[in-house]
Amino acid sequence: VEPPQSRGEPDTTETANWGLDIARDVRARRLTFDAPGVGAGVASTLSHSNVAGMEVVGANTGLQPSTMTNMKAEIWWLCRTALQRTHEHVLFLEGHEEGQEHPVEELLALPSGDIESDALCLQVSLVKWGKNDKGKIVIEKKEALSRRGIASPDHADALMLTFVEPRRAPVAATGATRRN
Repeated sequence: VEPPQSRGEPDTTETANWGLDIARDVRARRLTFDAPGVGAGVASTLSHSNVAGMEVVGANTGLQPSTMTNMKAEIWWLCRTALQRTHEHVLFLEGHEEGQEHPVEELLALPSGDIESDALCLQVSLVKWGKNDKGKIVIEKKEALSRRGIASPDHADALMLTFVEPRRAPVAATGATRRN
């Protein structure tokens, strides 16, 4: 995972272009953004931008996936699993009995050593999970985090979006949006 970057400017057009520039700089193959609400402005900007060679995907984490209450719960669980496997793999490499070897593509190494990266690591660990009355996994909502005095985990949410599998064709390089 690359160290996170943040931007406090409320202008969605400038923020979308800023994010696209970062994605180009790190040679990302895919740029995923949170599509509902403010994300509509981001989608509009990106649909008019040159995104040649990059898949741009708007994600709605409120959609119903197959096994969880919503996509947000599913992508947080996928990230949790990757981090758990990473921990087990490190223990394996260190020769601990409780360690377990995992394929490298199933592991997730988080950055550290700077304010933004350390904030990401902290945010990933703050969000609680549980099960609802139907036994499906749920992730703590931002309102519940706020009641606990915890600010919105924006860096962690951005990391989670990398676990979203696109449901639609990406924004085309010409700016046109294709739908399946």
